[in-house]
Amino acid sequence: APIIWVQDYQLMLTPGLLKNTPAKVGYFHHVPWCSWDYFKKHICIAEGDAILSSLCSAQRLGFHTDQWKNNFL
Repeated sequence: APIIWVQDYQLMLTPGLLKNTPAKVGYFHHVPWCSWDYFKKHICIAEGDAILSSLCSAQRLGFHTDQWKNNFL
């Protein structure tokens, strides 16, 4: 299967768009991922659900630091 790496926040919805393809999709986030408290206060519910659903459809997720990874988790 082909491998597609998606890079950075402008393309956060892309893994979700590719989930029904035979490609293996990875996503790497180059900028800080905010804390859960900030995310739930400042991100619209519909947008937040779409972003999280899309990113969770990727087979691999990468973050620059453990803190940003932990913020996402």
